[in-house]
Amino acid sequence: QHDACGVFVPVPPQFLNYPTNTYAYESTDIEMECAVTGNPLPTVRWMKNGEEVIPSDYFQIVDGTNLQILGLVKSDEGFYQCVAENSAGSSQAMAQLLLRDPGRKNPPVTDTVGTSQHLNASCCHSSSPVAPSSSPSSSF
Repeated sequence: QHDACGVFVPVPPQFLNYPTNTYAYESTDIEMECAVTGNPLPTVRWMKNGEEVIPSDYFQIVDGTNLQILGLVKSDEGFYQCVAENSAGSSQAMAQLLLRDPGRKNPPVTDTVGTSQHLNASCCHSSSPVAPSSSPSSSF
């Protein structure tokens, strides 16, 4: 983009479509959307639980920014993050993928807890554990 005088104006990445939490069955194919804009046009990469997703026959980038996963397996569960970057900045959006067990209505609790703990261990949230009110903290 240029201003009225024709000067290049950098614009940080902005999301047009965010990835959404997805529930799917094993052996199916899914596509997680991530549409971005910015100036210059941002590059997009995907992360799974904090590690970069490497495109392959199994994980494919389609339409330039969307992540397609073919033939889902249990280990594909986790938190997927779309990271858009350009010279003006970066933006990130995250969604969770959970696989449904055909014999159950809800995902098993152990999988959800394990995935959440993995995310908390590898993510960069600034929240810290709160001490229980029954045991006063003297670390100030």
